[in-house]
Amino acid sequence: GEVHAVRAVDTATSPAMERRGVFSALTRVGLEECRRQRIALVFNTPNSRSLPGYLQLGWRPVARWPVRILPRRPVKMARAAVRRDLQAGPGMDVPGEAADDAGIFLERRSAWVQGLVRRAAAGTTALHTPRTMAYLRWRYASGPIRYVAAGRGEAMVAARVRRRGPLTEAVICESLASPEGERDLRGLLRGFPAAVGADHGVVLGGTAWREEGVARR
Repeated sequence: GEVHAVRAVDTATSPAMERRGVFSALTRVGLEECRRQRIALVFNTPNSRSLPGYLQLGWRPVARWPVRILPRRPVKMARAAVRRDLQAGPGMDVPGEAADDAGIFLERRSAWVQGLVRRAAAGTTALHTPRTMAYLRWRYASGPIRYVAAGRGEAMVAARVRRRGPLTEAVICESLASPEGERDLRGLLRGFPAAVGADHGVVLGGTAWREEGVARR
């Protein structure tokens, strides 16, 4: 069946107003609005600073979200880590032959993407966000952040290429593959960081999906 859910995303409190209950008050107001709209659950991926506040409000940990890193230039990465120079930076243009703008990709190959979405969903029974064409357009083509996409055979990825201190980082935010496309997806995951000139790749994958197993391997 369908479960209506909300993800809590960004919360920020001015340093001048910290420790006055602003964070807690805002969160309670948001949760009350969710109850009014009959939202079944609220989930979150807090950082180390906001996690204690959520736990005090009664939230509970469910799982650790898997983040996988594929280094291409480990020495350069190690130097940046030692210097603590890992500040997230702006997005970057990528070579035209490596990937298309995600919006253009989804329009040019809409029939292929819709078929892949149906084939990739086969056998998925765990709680998950349905990946539909409308969802992909909303997530990767409608907002102010630029995403790129690439496809091969029976697989595709959507990604953001950005600066990370002195490094170029390729963050693969979405991967889709049919049951027959796991080899195609492995090739995309391995080759994408090099194709866009990144120093390393980062893969964010949903544990409910087959593609997570491919990324892990």
